Amino acid sequence: QGRDLRGDEGTYVAMAASLARDFDLDFADPDRAWAAEHPGGAVALILERTGRGLAYSKPVLYPVLAAPFVGLFGDWGATLLNLLVLLLAIWLSRAFLERLGEGAAARDTLLTFVAAGIVVPYVAWRMTETLQVALALAGLVLALSHRAPGAPRESRPRAGWAERLVAHPGADLLGGALLGFLISLREPNALVAAVPVLAALLRRDLRRGVRVGAAIGVAYLAALALTWTLTGAVNPYKAPRATFNAETGYPVGAGSATALARFDQPDELATSSLVLTPLFDGGLSAYATLYFFVGRHTGLAIYFPAALFFAALALRRPHPAGMAALAGFFGLALFYLVWMPANFFGGETFLGNRYILAAYPCLLVALPRLPSRRLLLTVWTLAAVVGGSALFSQLRS
Repeated sequence: QGRDLRGDEGTYVAMAASLARDFDLDFADPDRAWAAEHPGGAVALILERTGRGLAYSKPVLYPVLAAPFVGLFGDWGATLLNLLVLLLAIWLSRAFLERLGEGAAARDTLLTFVAAGIVVPYVAWRMTETLQVALALAGLVLALSHRAPGAPRESRPRAGWAERLVAHPGADLLGGALLGFLISLREPNALVAAVPVLAALLRRDLRRGVRVGAAIGVAYLAALALTWTLTGAVNPYKAPRATFNAETGYPVGAGSATALARFDQPDELATSSLVLTPLFDGGLSAYATLYFFVGRHTGLAIYFPAALFFAALALRRPHPAGMAALAGFFGLALFYLVWMPANFFGGETFLGNRYILAAYPCLLVALPRLPSRRLLLTVWTLAAVVGGSALFSQLRS
């Protein structure tokens, strides 16, 4: 149903449309008219109160990048952006993987990583998930382009732009910058961004760790500055909500009492209630952990069948960059399972666990060598079983 804008999708597309229309993210009459008269029906928006008045309350990087596409092609322009950034990251990743083995094996590994799971379907959702995957994948590939686990096979020199960029002496700085932008989209992503810094420290390369860390910090601060310039608030998740709160009648229905109690608290009027200290619930975290791996709606084995295989392969022949990457993946998973055990998968996600998407690329760069075709066939077999079951359910319903 292409005209519908579901959940946060409406806010992101509205922000891109606003930037394309009047180059700001303040919520004014033209923005109200756009939301009310949308062809798919009135669009629910998440807004915030800032010193300047009303503004959209979501990270600004995605709408800034999507604005030219939305301005030219309408709502589906954001999908074109998703496809473009994912393809660019995939191309960079192939140049990276070809340092570990022959071109055909690199292609098969990358195809399995991307297509035997839910990475591709998220291209259609006009939100930040695909951009997060692309930034994490490209950022890690560039920031770790110097690493050489074991004795990797040197592929023959190629003249493509991706190969030249991965081999450039400043690739780690560009990778760090992309990872800094990744943090601006969701702050717990800092655990993924820290992977190249941790890898450098494990190799006792303090200079490279400081170099990449500085690039991450500069890019993140630049994103915060851009956010303040466009909205009047530094962090859109911590500014007071102007919609989707008790004052505007949200939420309603079953289970609304708990949410209303939270939103009625003066210190809980922000979009996010995330704080440094977790509200630890051991039983809930234990259940969420089990569900994280095999859950019907979010299970790693179901929606990311390559994840467990790649992690096991990385653990068999550990190297500093690989261990750092595994720490980044499981660190982000642990964060959500402890800090947000009731919502570790991203709330009303449209498919699988969207919060772990940003960490999924960690498992690709953790590989010490390229997987065998037999292992990749095992991944595809599992993916075919799950995919076939889902397809049968859809056809039967």
